[in-house]
Amino acid sequence: MKHGKNCVLNMIKTLLINAYAKIFWWCNRPKKATAMPHVTLCKPPSEYTEYLKRNPTYRTFYVGVPMLLRPIDWYNMCEVNDTINYGSKYKGSLHGKDSWSLEGSEGNCEYYAIKKRQLLLDGGIKRANLPLATCLNEQGLPHVVLCITTSEGVYVLDSRFDEVLPWNKINYSSWKIELSTNKELLWSQVTH
Repeated sequence: MKHGKNCVLNMIKTLLINAYAKIFWWCNRPKKATAMPHVTLCKPPSEYTEYLKRNPTYRTFYVGVPMLLRPIDWYNMCEVNDTINYGSKYKGSLHGKDSWSLEGSEGNCEYYAIKKRQLLLDGGIKRANLPLATCLNEQGLPHVVLCITTSEGVYVLDSRFDEVLPWNKINYSSWKIELSTNKELLWSQVTH
């Protein structure tokens, strides 16, 4: 009898979460995004290559097939962005050298992007829809963000913004996005 009660409670919990996600979707509807037009192939950041050597489980192929953006996914993306942005302590680069890592609960933009990707992977979003991207921020400084390729366009989870934003609505330049981490490490330059 207890097992049946737990099953019913889990079903009710799932229904409530999905209902809340739909309300959240209508109140916080995503802004219109576009796909990222890839221009030319380029090398990945050297720090990223070193990160992959230390974390071989991330070696996978990015095919760029957008995921269907559902209300529950949008809610989860926003929750993960808030959780990491407010639950992590920013720590600048040591001697101007970035070390991409998931260790601890503090780090710079690379840490935020990788940590967000890990939480979304744990939540069921496919690795192929979670490429990292590098860019230059408004001050011309190097920056790393997590992108999510969806049926509604490409969205960015950024350590600098509370909102999940369309990539084309952020005033960054020199975008490069991860394409492949299988045999060759391929990234692509993007036009804005």
